[in-house]
Amino acid sequence: MTLFLRFFALVCSLIAGPGASSQISHRPDSIFPRSRPAMGTTVEIFLYVPDGEAAVALFEAAFYEVERVEAALSTYRPTSEISRINRRASEGPLTTDPEVFDLLIEAQKLSRMT
Repeated sequence: MTLFLRFFALVCSLIAGPGASSQISHRPDSIFPRSRPAMGTTVEIFLYVPDGEAAVALFEAAFYEVERVEAALSTYRPTSEISRINRRASEGPLTTDPEVFDLLIEAQKLSRMT
């Protein structure tokens, strides 16, 4: 699964919440917001879950994924895979992580379409 699709799937699962498959909710959900700086901006996540305890693990999973994506794709981080590719691109062909490669292929497709 591509990096973007994994991130999108995580966000969708967080929006749906842990009881999304159940049609009857025993407790009403509440909104829990959290934000952190990432990707050159502030990332805000809003969860609709029964209680704060349920939100804690979901927030950690979501922000872990944001950090993972940023670590691979940030042009602001000299240690990211994208920075490595940009630094060494003029030297010849490079090998990269399959997720990053798939994302670059999709980006090229979108670039050609627009």
